[in-house]
Amino acid sequence: MVSDYETIRALIASRPVQRLIVLLLCAACMMLFRIRIMGSQLPHFTEFDNPAAHASPLIRRLTHLYLIPVNLWLLVYPSDLCADWTLGSLRLIDGWTDPRNLSTIVAFGLLFIAALLVFDPRTGMKRSRVLALALSLLVLPFLPASNLFFYVGFVVAERVLYTPSLGFCLLLGLGYQVASSGQFGITQTH
Repeated sequence: MVSDYETIRALIASRPVQRLIVLLLCAACMMLFRIRIMGSQLPHFTEFDNPAAHASPLIRRLTHLYLIPVNLWLLVYPSDLCADWTLGSLRLIDGWTDPRNLSTIVAFGLLFIAALLVFDPRTGMKRSRVLALALSLLVLPFLPASNLFFYVGFVVAERVLYTPSLGFCLLLGLGYQVASSGQFGITQTH
């Protein structure tokens, strides 16, 4: 038990974790500041602007969670860009049995695995720092626009992916570096 406590304490004392904590605190402060500016009231959006905000609680939550893999897919394959993602652009999730929920599970699973790699000692300090920065750039700027904490006036907007795309590109570069180093049995042939 003491060993687990010491391991957790050592992780928190590491610089990448400290930086990540600072970034999270800054993001939380910015979100609180935004709420304060708005008079501690959330704006009201019409069903046309954000249809999921007017659905039942289960459908609303599942649909808003589904928007995360939709946005990740726009980073991976930006072929279906749209100037106005409003009413009818994306169907609401029908319930637990909707097959689109699988993409939500996969997206959160990949983000969770990437977050675990930040703390994995086998990742290496330099890669761990780059991975922490990449995940921070990917996730933190997207959170205020994600509909997870409060509703925003749109369903999907590519403009909120500008900064997260930096984190995504860093992840791609890090993945290429790891793959080309032969660490996982993948080697480059010249």
